[in-house]
Order: sequence, then structure tokens, then C-alpha cells
Amino acid sequence: MAGKNRNFTIAGWVFCCLAGAGVSTALHSQSSHFRFEHLSVAEGLSQNTPYCILQDRQGFMWFGTADGLNRYDGYEIVVYRHDPFDPHSISENTIRNLAEDEEGNLWIATDRGVNKWRREEDKFYRFLPDTSAVDFRNPSYPISSKTAAVYPDGNGIVWVGAMSGLYALRPATGKFRLYRPPELRDDVFFEVKKIYRAPRGKAFSAGISEATDRPGSLWIGTAFLDLYRFDP
Repeated sequence: MAGKNRNFTIAGWVFCCLAGAGVSTALHSQSSHFRFEHLSVAEGLSQNTPYCILQDRQGFMWFGTADGLNRYDGYEIVVYRHDPFDPHSISENTIRNLAEDEEGNLWIATDRGVNKWRREEDKFYRFLPDTSAVDFRNPSYPISSKTAAVYPDGNGIVWVGAMSGLYALRPATGKFRLYRPPELRDDVFFEVKKIYRAPRGKAFSAGISEATDRPGSLWIGTAFLDLYRFDP
């Protein structure tokens, strides 16, 4: 992994616009059939600012908020928060992103590292980018534990977006590796907010077809309105 060249391609933003009187009329005519249910702290939600939502393979709804992780079965809400006396509690209460791996475990991006929730144990395992993380170009680049995106690729790597760049985490060893576009100056932050890989055989809804994508490519959205394609 250390000797391979990493290829970042900047793509710019692609905007999709949905317009048309027919669509608008159809939506308006169906609006009377919409039904909304309101979940808040009154119903047991840990906090009223949800940052991310996921439905897992068992049907549970997960809500990441500014103060805790919530699991909802349609009837009750179970809240997970950091407990300084429990090493298997979640590492931090600000939940930025959620993803489910092939084994049904959850990966959680927080303001203090990434957590893996093992379903069979109902425990959290913490992974913190620290001195084990090395920038492939500049070992002295500052490392941040504040994460915003997480993507388990099914091949033994969990990709993590953070304030300081794109990390490759190997859960088997707990080691992180930091990647940044080679053309960026060392004093320019590469804050990764979103990580996406198109499912095989699927097309991007924003008009980028699978034909323009490369197998295994990751699409990286940053805080500074840039979109990159990364070829691991």
C-alpha cells in the first residue's frame, strides 16, 4: 500500500435540477395523502438536531444527533451516549455519519474518531486517528480526530473523511493512513465531508454514468465545494 500511487481527480460540482409544471402539479395533488410523524425529545430522542439517518438490514432506524446516537424500532428509542467510565461506550456524542458493513455492524463518524458498533455484543469499539496516522506525503501534517464521513468498502478497509483529509483505516490493526491530493500545499486543509462509491451496475443520479467511473473509485466531497474522484 505504501508504494502505490494514489490518484485524485478533481471533478467540480455537478448540479441536478428537477423542474416542470407536470411534476409540480402531480406532487401538489398527492400532498393530501402525505403523513408525517414527529419524533423529538418528548418521544425519547436524545436531541432535536439529527445529522444523519440510517435504516439497517434488520429494519431499525438510527439517528445520529448533536447529543447521542438513537436506535428506533417503531415503538421505543434506545439512546447511546459516551460514558467516561465505560471503554465500550461510544467515543463522543456528536454523530456525523453512519454506515453499515457487510456483517451488519455499524460504523459511526463522530467528533472524536470512528466507532464500530458490534451488533452481537451491543458494544462500541473506538478507532482514533492519532500518531499512528501518517500522511503519505508529509508525515508532519496535523492529524485531526474529528470525522465527518465513513465508508466500509468490504475489502478490509474503512474509508474515513476528516478535517485533515481522507483516511484508510484497517480495523484489523487499528492503523490509519492519511491521503491528500498531491497538488495541495501543506498548509491547505483537505476537509472530507462525503464519501461515495456507486454500486456495481448503478449509475449516478447526477448524470455521471458508470461508464465515466472506474471500478473501485471513491467520490470525495469536501468542505470547500470541490468534488474529487479517488482511485485507491
